[in-house]
Amino acid sequence: MASTSEQTITEPRKQRDGRVLCNWGRGLIAAHVVKTLLEQGNIVRTTVRDPGMGWDVRKVGFLLEFNGADQRLKIMKADLMVEGSFDEAVQGVDGVFHTASLVVVSY
Repeated sequence: MASTSEQTITEPRKQRDGRVLCNWGRGLIAAHVVKTLLEQGNIVRTTVRDPGMGWDVRKVGFLLEFNGADQRLKIMKADLMVEGSFDEAVQGVDGVFHTASLVVVSY
């Protein structure tokens, strides 16, 4: 008989329709989180600090290629250093994946 953890891994995943924020969507881990959330049927918001003029495709275009992104992904501008810049992004979400971190390097 398979253990509980083995059964969980092999069970089909339920489709979800939650609203989720994953900040710093361009990051390696965040991009995988965004992709997985979209695959599971969630409505996803992600933030980037500087999307560039007109949502520069070189910076965020790969996110738009994920399955479901055209209907369920919203890319928003927010900066950890700017108070209140996440207010709109967190409004009405069911959960947040906080994958961004502030790194300050002094020279």
